[in-house]
Amino acid sequence: LSVGPSRVVVGQVIDLQGKLATRVFVVCFDSRLIFGYDPVSGRIDTRIFTGRGPHSFVVDVDRASAEPGYALGYVGHFTDSYIGVIDLDQRRPSYGSIVLTLGRPQEPRAQK
Repeated sequence: LSVGPSRVVVGQVIDLQGKLATRVFVVCFDSRLIFGYDPVSGRIDTRIFTGRGPHSFVVDVDRASAEPGYALGYVGHFTDSYIGVIDLDQRRPSYGSIVLTLGRPQEPRAQK
């Protein structure tokens, strides 16, 4: 992994067959990355490039039907105070990318 691992979250993604698959996500604050580790294959299957200071991370997966309709990750960016929404559906070309931001990134105010 890269510099600054600060949090580990276990969640699920939608795999290429449309089934839920477990992933271990490692949030790296200093290097602005989230790694998606597949515990079955023993490999990192994605590197998610984030904004400055990724801190909190949570995964939301549709479990209402037999085939999941969505899998999204939400990352809180501590440094610039906004949330990034990440596509966690491997069937899409946007898998592992931030597809939406909630809030407007703002640089920290200078200390007096």
